[in-house]
Amino acid sequence: MKRYGEMMTGFKRKAVVNVVLCLAFTMLLGVIIDNSTEFYVDDYQSFFVPGCMEIGRSLDAGEYPFMSSYSWAGGALAGGYPFAVFNASQLMIIYGLYKLGLDPVPFAKYYTLTYFFILCLGIAVLSECYRLSLESKILAISIGAMNYFSRP
Repeated sequence: MKRYGEMMTGFKRKAVVNVVLCLAFTMLLGVIIDNSTEFYVDDYQSFFVPGCMEIGRSLDAGEYPFMSSYSWAGGALAGGYPFAVFNASQLMIIYGLYKLGLDPVPFAKYYTLTYFFILCLGIAVLSECYRLSLESKILAISIGAMNYFSRP
């Protein structure tokens, strides 16, 4: 039977491997889409990125971003407000990107890469739950990446 310290060492090693693997995939994708306006089109350009930047400005000013000029575009506030202002992790991501002082195109890129990293971590944790090998985990993350960026 393994002692607690031995189990934690194995857990830490697996956690580090998962994070490094996901960071590698995210950085590879960042290099592939570097200087691209791939994610700054359609709703991102006209609505979503300006709305996120407005939320970041509100948070920086010490205001809660419940209402803005982007709140009502597309539907009722309770049913269709796409910025998830009641989600603390979403607000931290928006505020962190806002504080970097990015222009809208890099903001859209890093916003997308942040959620891609979260997707990779989720796949890696699920792979650990099923005790998949490293090769299978890389394959699962690759399939998730292709699915995440597939076009209809």
